[in-house]
Amino acid sequence: MSVQNKIINEYGSSIISKWNYEAIELSHIQAVFNGHKNFPATNQDNKVRLHFGLEGNHDFQHQQLKRNFRNVASQQNIMYSNGFDIQVQNNSLELETFGVKFPVDLFVHYTQNASDTLKRFSEKVLAGKACLLSDNFRPITLAMRQAIQRIIQCNYSGEMQRLFLLSKSLELLVLTAESHTITPSKKSKFIANGADRKKIYEVRELLDLRLDSPPNLNEISRLVGINEYKLKGGFKEVFQTTVFGYIREQR
Repeated sequence: MSVQNKIINEYGSSIISKWNYEAIELSHIQAVFNGHKNFPATNQDNKVRLHFGLEGNHDFQHQQLKRNFRNVASQQNIMYSNGFDIQVQNNSLELETFGVKFPVDLFVHYTQNASDTLKRFSEKVLAGKACLLSDNFRPITLAMRQAIQRIIQCNYSGEMQRLFLLSKSLELLVLTAESHTITPSKKSKFIANGADRKKIYEVRELLDLRLDSPPNLNEISRLVGINEYKLKGGFKEVFQTTVFGYIREQR
């Protein structure tokens, strides 16, 4: 079952799409703000959540996790708490997020024979302890984005929709968990600071706008203001594909 709602309030407007099946809930939120705001979000459900910050940049404070997270842009993680209370600060006027929520028993069922990282996480979940799969958010990969887009654009109904959404939810769980089992290098070879990383995201946005007539590397370098060495290496480091590989996949 899928539902879409539009909400307008003092912060701006948002379109919220939700899909529910077998107690698994998927949600896609597109928000446009009328300024940089600080606002609360609360939920009382007892579920494990896959969180994907698709577009835009935001900070949030999670009361149950007792953690502050800054600059969550194009990043993902798996988190658990019995209910949550967060305070969000939007650093961009437009935000897009996607989430998959699994009931505790179902999540444990799917991960009981998984990696040691997931097993340790599941043990904390069963103990009712608020936790993250790993301390740091990781970049959203191209494969994750493609799975999410397939869900958003899903035209199936009835039993076919249920099977499709279940398969994509499990695919996202596997991709996300796998990304957190890979030990990141201590120092990036191509991205020296947050400004460099921001430019790599700007490159992707430029490509998305010009898929029909994509610019060459020289033009991208000039438009975004990043040298070709950082452009090629940084893009592959963040998105696990080359610039031209990304274009082929998106077409």
